[in-house]
Formats: sequence, C-alpha cells, structure tokens
Amino acid sequence: MGRAHPGLVTAVANLRDDADRPRSATPAENARTVRWAAPSLQGVVRFVAIVVACAVALYLSWRVRGVIRLVAISLFFALTLMPIVDAACTKTRAPRALVILTTYVLLIGAVALIG
Repeated sequence: MGRAHPGLVTAVANLRDDADRPRSATPAENARTVRWAAPSLQGVVRFVAIVVACAVALYLSWRVRGVIRLVAISLFFALTLMPIVDAACTKTRAPRALVILTTYVLLIGAVALIG
C-alpha cells in the first residue's frame, strides 16, 4: 500500500447502496475514501461566538459567585423547611408568613442556645 493523501480519510462501512453486491473477505476492499470539507465562514463565526459567550458567562458567574452562594444556601433552607412549614400550616391554620417567621425564629434561637 502506498501513502495516502493527508486530506483523505479511509473509512470502512457497510454501504447500503452496495447491498446487492457480494461482500469481499477483507475490509480493505470495502474501504471508501472520504474527503474532509473546509469549514465554512458561518461555522467558524458560530464556533467563535459560542466560545466567547461561554467565556463571558463563566467570567460573570465568577464575579457574582458570592451572590450565587447566598442564593444556593437560601434555596437549600427554603426547600428543607417546606415540609415543616406545610405541616404547621395545616395543623394551626395560621398564615403561611407567620409560620415561616416562627420557624426561622425557632431555628435562630436553637442555634444561639446551642452555641
């Protein structure tokens, strides 16, 4: 075998067009040469735009990481306390805001008491 052109790729595939043709015993005889296409300008611009957008998003998320951390902690507390607040609301029939305030006061008091 000679050297292949650097822009060519040899691929072995089951070809649907040649289904009626008998298959040979070696895969090299079924090999098909595929040419790589040059990237279009639109594809390159789209790729660069995606990379720039990801870089900007990462930069902005790094700049507001403190806020993101506080939002994550608040969301954790809200989702953790939701079953407790729901149960207290159904048993006491008190307004939800009052139950939430009471729950937070009790949690802060427990943390202050324990130390």
